[in-house]
Amino acid sequence: MKASKNNIRFYINAAFSLLSLVLLVDYLLPGNAIQGEVVAIKSERQDYNNAGGNSHLSYTLVTQKHQFSVEEEFARNIEKHKKVEYYVSYIFKEINSYKKIPSENISSYSLRTYSGCIVPLLTLVVLIFATFYRKNIDIITFVFQALLLGDLIYVLL
Repeated sequence: MKASKNNIRFYINAAFSLLSLVLLVDYLLPGNAIQGEVVAIKSERQDYNNAGGNSHLSYTLVTQKHQFSVEEEFARNIEKHKKVEYYVSYIFKEINSYKKIPSENISSYSLRTYSGCIVPLLTLVVLIFATFYRKNIDIITFVFQALLLGDLIYVLL
């Protein structure tokens, strides 16, 4: 019974490792470069619904083909009808990075970095560690597997 439980755990960890690698490759490859004109820059106030009542602004850049979140500094420095170049990932069609034309400074939205690189990389490290570590670390493995599934849902939507 114990050998079959270990085999199942191994195959589940292998599947999640493969998913982590797919998400990492999708983020790390540059993707298709697309040039477009800025149609609009939308800002939206995000409230925190806590006792402090804090909030922040989130910015969305709109081109003729895509709309994607950008960092505040980039949104403040770009004007309507200016040209931008952005890179669309091959597998999940996410915007990996963007830049103003003719600038060479490439920016990336922090949530995309988190979802495309940090979560899959940490999950992969935990799963590799769980494979070679003799003691049972099922809880932390489960937490990172759940994070990776949530990450996949985020990337797909």
